[in-house]
Amino acid sequence: MAEIPIRAAVTVVLHCQDEIFVVRRNPALTSFPGYWAFPGGKIDPEDALAPVRIGAWCDGIEPTALQALVRELREEVSLDLDAAVSEGEVEA
Repeated sequence: MAEIPIRAAVTVVLHCQDEIFVVRRNPALTSFPGYWAFPGGKIDPEDALAPVRIGAWCDGIEPTALQALVRELREEVSLDLDAAVSEGEVEA
């Protein structure tokens, strides 16, 4: 049996006070339809080309993974992580 390579991916746990944000996957998806999950997804090759402007709190996070996270949050939950950091809405 051929091995299937593991895809590089990102996810985030959004936490505000005593609440944790999760999303429900589309029931029409072939992988994990209807499951509850944290926002995120695979790292695309284009993520290596985009500039990362987040800030010092994310030092040590690989830039391509960080860009993928920024993109996935925008696509999945309409959260602009760059703006949220700039406006002081992100602590860590």
